[in-house]
Amino acid sequence: MIDTKILDDFTQRIASLLPKGLDGLPQEIEKQLRIGLENLFEQLDLVTRDEYEVQVALLARSREKLKGLEAQLRVLENACGIPTVTPSKLIQED
Repeated sequence: MIDTKILDDFTQRIASLLPKGLDGLPQEIEKQLRIGLENLFEQLDLVTRDEYEVQVALLARSREKLKGLEAQLRVLENACGIPTVTPSKLIQED
């Protein structure tokens, strides 16, 4: 869910652009705008910065683990006399 402070600030900025002579209307527009933005952001399936950072860290750890496993595989292949296949050899040209 998006930070409510950001949403409040955004709706207040938009509401401040409305003419000042309308009594009570800017508050109602701000309220409806906030509801509409909340619905839009929920449909967009956004993640927080914290959730994003967690996923970035998990991906980095996964990549490091994959590198280690690839190195172990190369050692085992060499020990068994199996030629190492590089990714470029896996791609076949027509």
